[in-house]
Amino acid sequence: MAATAGPVDIAPVGETTVEVEVALLEALGLGGAPTGTATAELLPDATTPTSVLFAFDITGGQIFDSGNAIIEHDGSGVRLFAAADTSIGAEVGNFVIDTELATVFGNVNGGTDSVDLFNFGTPDAAGIPLLISENLADALGSVFGADPEALAGAQFAVANTAPSPVPLPAGLPLLAAGLAAFAFIRRRA
Repeated sequence: MAATAGPVDIAPVGETTVEVEVALLEALGLGGAPTGTATAELLPDATTPTSVLFAFDITGGQIFDSGNAIIEHDGSGVRLFAAADTSIGAEVGNFVIDTELATVFGNVNGGTDSVDLFNFGTPDAAGIPLLISENLADALGSVFGADPEALAGAQFAVANTAPSPVPLPAGLPLLAAGLAAFAFIRRRA
């Protein structure tokens, strides 16, 4: 039986980007604004935007032997609000991407419970389509009066992420090899 290395921690570097079509937000009667450390950029420019690119800092997580990962984005999020009345809104944040479950989890309105917000669609060259979960559809329905049945499973955005493993100190592999050799010699003696 081969030994496994176990999960590798993800370095708190890089970001996950999520591109949302402006036409979709308008159709839903919504606007969005970054919260915490998140940022937003209008594409292709501010005068004629066709999409909003949100960026969320990667703050940690783990990559597993299977290639699956848990990618954390603590301290950032998005406030969705009614375009007609910005006082009506909901905030989602502290996103966690679980690639094994193909789901994005997050907190809603500052709550401590993490709920599923998006499910993955079939990845393509543009990225990973984010499909609205039933939980998020219900929340959008109750806050904004949208039809939850029409929203559940609809594509909301496209995401891209590239987590980086925490680098090992340069001498650590050499130290491990030396300790293994020492143990082997000691065992034979």
